[in-house]
Amino acid sequence: MDSKECAYEHDHTRHMRVFYGRWVASILIVSFSLFFIKPVLIQLMLVRVSSYFASYSFENVVRMSKKIIFMDKDNAEAWYALGNAYRDQNRITESVAAYEKVFSLDPEDAQVCFNLGELYFEKGEFAKAAQYFDHIRIMAQSSDKSTKIKADNYLFQSLAMLQKCYESLGDLKKADQIQQELKYYDTSKY
Repeated sequence: MDSKECAYEHDHTRHMRVFYGRWVASILIVSFSLFFIKPVLIQLMLVRVSSYFASYSFENVVRMSKKIIFMDKDNAEAWYALGNAYRDQNRITESVAAYEKVFSLDPEDAQVCFNLGELYFEKGEFAKAAQYFDHIRIMAQSSDKSTKIKADNYLFQSLAMLQKCYESLGDLKKADQIQQELKYYDTSKY
């Protein structure tokens, strides 16, 4: 091997080390930046989702929510927005799936429980609907103040729907028990 070939190989090897070093550094910088930028980006995307809802652009809500979920599969706000958009488009099965994901992330979300109960009721799945309405009832009886407050906003409506579920299931004894329970609530605040 002559000196020109040796010099070429040496330069080529050095060039490749520099190239790969820069490539690795770029990947690390981008990854590090995304780690810190990701939460801000997600918040901006959630703001956009809200504006799409305001303009009744449900396809854009679905598209943007899916992008957020791609970035953060456990983002309850994005799943909730997706469930709402599907519901507004009368895509009940997809809406239920999205709400179920929110429920799995936060079983104390009374609004999601109520929405799931309503959707299952609409589908004629009264036993499943009753489970969600009863879950709100149980949360309202909780000793944890924050759980109780979350559930109290939906308690009266949940009890009324629970009574309808039991009537639809033919369980008139439970329906009467719920009717008696409903009498104790001040309906003026609901």
